[in-house]
Amino acid sequence: SQDQPRVKLPTIQQIRREHDLTSRVVAATANVEFCTEYLLEIGAFVDQGDALKILQALSTLTGEHYTLDNVGGLCVAAPKMQEKQNPQYS
Repeated sequence: SQDQPRVKLPTIQQIRREHDLTSRVVAATANVEFCTEYLLEIGAFVDQGDALKILQALSTLTGEHYTLDNVGGLCVAAPKMQEKQNPQYS
């Protein structure tokens, strides 16, 4: 509802820092490249599957449950969006 104040969702960086985790530990736990974790953290577009792996890793490492809906600042490329990408960037 528009009457309720908006809750600012925590970012991956805020979650990491709160739990004293490094990007490398999160990336290794998620089984993704360090650069992928970093790109997601700074708000660049990342494949949805990789984003979900990183959120699962954060959940495992912190004991909390993180999803695309309760973490802020994420730019996730849906599968159809990737198919439309310019071939020079593939």
